[in-house]
Amino acid sequence: MNYDADVAVIGVGSIGSMALWRLASRGVAVHGFEQYGVPHDRSAMGGESRMFRSTSPREPVYVSFAAESLALWQQLEAETGQRVLRLNGELVLGPETAPHIVNVLESVRAYGLEHELLDERDIARRYPQQRIRPGDIGILDPHAGFLRPELAVLAAARRAGALGAVLHAHTPVLQVEPDADGVTVTTTERAHRYQQVVLAGGPWVDRLAPQLRGKIQVRRPIQVWYAVDDPPAYTPERFPITLRPEDDGFYAFPSLDGVTVKAGPTGPFKQVVPDPDQLDRTVGMDEVRTLNEIIKRDLPGLHPDPIRVSAYMDGYTADNRPIAGHADSSDRVVILGGFSGLGFKYATAFGEAGAELVVDGASRFDLKPFSPDRELSTWPS
Repeated sequence: MNYDADVAVIGVGSIGSMALWRLASRGVAVHGFEQYGVPHDRSAMGGESRMFRSTSPREPVYVSFAAESLALWQQLEAETGQRVLRLNGELVLGPETAPHIVNVLESVRAYGLEHELLDERDIARRYPQQRIRPGDIGILDPHAGFLRPELAVLAAARRAGALGAVLHAHTPVLQVEPDADGVTVTTTERAHRYQQVVLAGGPWVDRLAPQLRGKIQVRRPIQVWYAVDDPPAYTPERFPITLRPEDDGFYAFPSLDGVTVKAGPTGPFKQVVPDPDQLDRTVGMDEVRTLNEIIKRDLPGLHPDPIRVSAYMDGYTADNRPIAGHADSSDRVVILGGFSGLGFKYATAFGEAGAELVVDGASRFDLKPFSPDRELSTWPS
């Protein structure tokens, strides 16, 4: 049987670029297919910055992925000479009984993670940029910070290439067909043949994985940049990444350009995208008005009228957990998708897990909560 290479990675974005790097680092003959450029500005890698944290405001299961991701982000930096991660801390805000506060505290106690618990006076003294709500506490994670996603994807793809991977950019994949002897990957140019395939197509992943049709909802998160009144107060040294994941909450990053702070809503403000090929990149004022009011109330040092907005896409499952594992129809196909807004911080670890599934047939990570064949609700059409 003739193969073009051992493995194909479909989608060289947030997760796929890391899977490509981790496979190439093992000496696997691997090809990457990306329908756009590497990187590009349509999916979850866009927007200049992404959060990294060692704690988890969702479920404690993610803590082990964070620890491995940190080591691999640092390895990527060492191998490429690119600085893609800066650990300037994360401040999580909310009432003591809020689910995200409870989850963070559960994760730090279960895993013995370094953290600081701050009361209202502590927050006001150390972080006067924040306007504290009555009853707030803060949890400071010193092993958190921000990633530069576009640079990270490019660094991983280039490193994979240096290790022998072949990248097919601007090459849409039309069909993935596994059989007893391998997998046929059909592009707009020709059919390719591989022993195994990793599907990491982001918002498009369900098009090539029939079992996921209707199980991935593509949403359109917006990111908004606000001018700052006192730029030195918002440098990474003085302003940790901030998270208040409530219906009227927000996230915010330190200023990376000395002029603006990027923020976004954490509530139910993400539009559903019926067709990821038809992403509406225009952001109307009605979409940012609610965030403007949140910024005016909670971050008064920002001018509450954006100077730049942008829209991207991400795929969500009904239980807000990623999909990671072998397709139920074939052990020759590994699916990495539906990361539900939390993928980039853990991208290196999930890329590693995908590489382990390909090479070893199993992963040392606990992937049971993310199994592709778990019971997943279908989104209404």
